[in-house]
Amino acid sequence: MAVVCAVDFHPAIGHERVGDAAQFYALQRLASEESMLESEYSRAVETALDEDHLNLYRDSNRLTGTWSQIEFLRALLELSIAASAPADENRFRSMLRDQAAFVLAELEQAQRDLEREAVGMIDSGRSRVNAAVRAFLSRTATVVAGLQAEEQARPILSIVPDER
Repeated sequence: MAVVCAVDFHPAIGHERVGDAAQFYALQRLASEESMLESEYSRAVETALDEDHLNLYRDSNRLTGTWSQIEFLRALLELSIAASAPADENRFRSMLRDQAAFVLAELEQAQRDLEREAVGMIDSGRSRVNAAVRAFLSRTATVVAGLQAEEQARPILSIVPDER
């Protein structure tokens, strides 16, 4: 005897596109790394000589400011994935592309500033943190550039009126 079940399936809200999960998890891994770098800054500030406190705070603020832009980028990716209407997804993905371009420019500027300051550094603790942050910013730029390339290659969704 065969039993037939009727299951009420509802389409998922939002559309995760190819690459979304990989980009999301890459940004999440970077968030963990950024948190560790902030802890390193805190330790460096505690052990720094008085004249280095200001420099370390400035470097930490630069990292925090740049990271806030990356957090916004991640939020836009989440909104793009969760968007239930093609028009909303198109709007969020357009904002995501623009934000990715902005973040890349921010990362480039932060890297230039840190490289310029690294030339005159004497304190090995600050120099070590500076090098770690520059490497982090470089890895972050690679992730953001990949996200930007995927978004630019992504076709815009056609918007079809709801036929209910």
